[in-house]
Amino acid sequence: MGGPRSALLIGVAAAGGRTPGDDAVLLRHPDGSLHLVWHGRRHLLRDTGRVLAALAATRQRAVPAAPALVDSFPAGADLAPLDLPGLGEPSARVSGAAVGDVFLVRNPGGNRQYAVALARGLAGITELQASLLLARTGQGEPEAMTLGRFAALPKLPDLAPTGPAAPPASPPRLATPDGGALCARVGDDGGVREVRLGAAVPDLSGSPRTAGAAARGGTLADHVLVEPGRGAVVESSAAPGATGGAVSVVTDLGRRYVLADAEVLGMLGYRDVRPLRLPAGLVGLVPAGSPLDPAAARAVAAPA
Repeated sequence: MGGPRSALLIGVAAAGGRTPGDDAVLLRHPDGSLHLVWHGRRHLLRDTGRVLAALAATRQRAVPAAPALVDSFPAGADLAPLDLPGLGEPSARVSGAAVGDVFLVRNPGGNRQYAVALARGLAGITELQASLLLARTGQGEPEAMTLGRFAALPKLPDLAPTGPAAPPASPPRLATPDGGALCARVGDDGGVREVRLGAAVPDLSGSPRTAGAAARGGTLADHVLVEPGRGAVVESSAAPGATGGAVSVVTDLGRRYVLADAEVLGMLGYRDVRPLRLPAGLVGLVPAGSPLDPAAARAVAAPA
């Protein structure tokens, strides 16, 4: 079967490789969608042609990736040009400008500020947002604006995104794996902790391929490789720091078994084991076996 494959490694490490640092990786999902992976998050490209232009990239730069690998990255904000009311119409407060025109202001220290003209004034934007708007409007280059004019014009709240889900402020350089695999390392419910390019994946010949899709929907890793003779006790976390999720035992056969309640851990000899909280989406990549429920195991079927 062709196409990229995914492998979930538990207690087994992928050797070598390099971290991309502030570079990004462009991934292509089998459904054709493109995702920019940067600092452990994935950003879906909408209005793909214009976003690629803003990144100075083509579809050929995208690395084919299995669904499970793409899904292992928490989703950040989508990438698309700003949707501005009245785009292209004359601005009432920025003389000679149309809504959507991009300006660049430089100070004597070399700092740069990008701004976009709106109907009632200027709003600050990032360099990436400026590139996306330029690709949409066909402006070409930002128009230089003096500090004096910038200071005199009315300012509106910045449109620059903030927070952990925000995309990069400037168009990142794209990294390309030089052979080997793209690996995302997750240590807890905080999500992807490290990305490595060109890593060496352990031998998967002893790890049977999964169905690739769960019976009730969702994606499975193509292979689940657990250190032989070992396992893991994990808790599904809906968000970083969230508690109360389902607890499962993952065996070295590459399957997970949800526990009916916390007391089952003691019955299995894991009374003092503290479950490792991991993102629910990551736990869901492991094929599920039958739940471990002592009450169900003791139940006697009623005669017909």
